[in-house]
Amino acid sequence: EGFHILNCIVENLQYDQFGQYVPNIFGILFTRLSTKKTLKFVKCLIVFWSLFIVKFGVQQFSSVMESMQKGIFNNVLAIWAENITKISGTEARKL
Repeated sequence: EGFHILNCIVENLQYDQFGQYVPNIFGILFTRLSTKKTLKFVKCLIVFWSLFIVKFGVQQFSSVMESMQKGIFNNVLAIWAENITKISGTEARKL
């Protein structure tokens, strides 16, 4: 359910309305990814990342990632590439 809330925030707010919280949000998601990685979580995370990129652009996405930790964007791409074929659902696949 948390991803539904995050997706609604991304869809309905401008970046300047919640941008100050994005590094914390991404940090929490990375912590969860590294401690308790499940297929369902990874799929939801990829859909969330995709929505974020569609709304705010890959430059914004990568700059937030790199501000958190240098080189982390490459790790994100690896996770993405490994799991992109597991995404199902019309809207999720479209993203």
